[in-house]
Amino acid sequence: MSSLTSSEGKSALDRRAFLAGLASTTLLAAGCGADTYQDRLTQTRRYFEYLDQVNVALNRAFKFEGFEIRVPKLFEQLIPAAVPKEGEPPAEQLSPDVDPSRLGYFPNVMPEGVLASWKGTVRTEGPGQSDGEAPAYIHLLSNWERWIEKQTNNDIEPPRYLADLTNQIANALNLQADSSDSPWDWDMMRGMSPYVAKKKIESITIELAEHNPPLEIHFYKTEAKDVQCALLLIIPKGIDARERMDLKIKLTLETLKLPGSPPQKAPAKGAPVGGF
Repeated sequence: MSSLTSSEGKSALDRRAFLAGLASTTLLAAGCGADTYQDRLTQTRRYFEYLDQVNVALNRAFKFEGFEIRVPKLFEQLIPAAVPKEGEPPAEQLSPDVDPSRLGYFPNVMPEGVLASWKGTVRTEGPGQSDGEAPAYIHLLSNWERWIEKQTNNDIEPPRYLADLTNQIANALNLQADSSDSPWDWDMMRGMSPYVAKKKIESITIELAEHNPPLEIHFYKTEAKDVQCALLLIIPKGIDARERMDLKIKLTLETLKLPGSPPQKAPAKGAPVGGF
């Protein structure tokens, strides 16, 4: 899979091209204004510093039907079981902790619309946690499958996906449903990098203090042109600050891209639907 931003080799070429262009424009600096030139130089330097930060922190991009995202390097994608060919015996079932269709830490919960899942190991510390390591999970979900199903079943409601997913998670965790009478306290994500396309992302953190181990579920949601998307980050409470998870997930969300429109035709007969 290719990176959402330039590959390391292409980045090196881009840098050389930039430096060559910089050398040629240096001679014109006096003519166009030293302050303007210095400002452009500063902005370019900051842009390349941002790209370096992204490449150091994140994996190469996961891509599927116009979706793109880069997750932190400590996470590895969970691969679904191979589909047996006709006449072959059924494939062995995956262990629940590495089954991409199951919610991390909650193997009996299978969220609707999973495109891809990742698992990593994070360091833990602090009250209620013994210093050590614990699993962490990321799930990317969407109403993409609903749009495909709607082409043969008009009763399917893709625009209701995020609301239904939220309440599926609420039911699984024994939480109050998100409703007009008792709305969840969603926050608008702010402070996104100026080097990425603007997007509206809402988030909420669910704390499960009674779980063993205590958990935090960070729920992010966004949509564009009728395509809805959610990202679930499930981490142990008391994660070591050295993991810099807040920064890494911010960078991950900045790399998130959605398709320009819902799918226009149904997949071929027998073809898998979704990210698996």
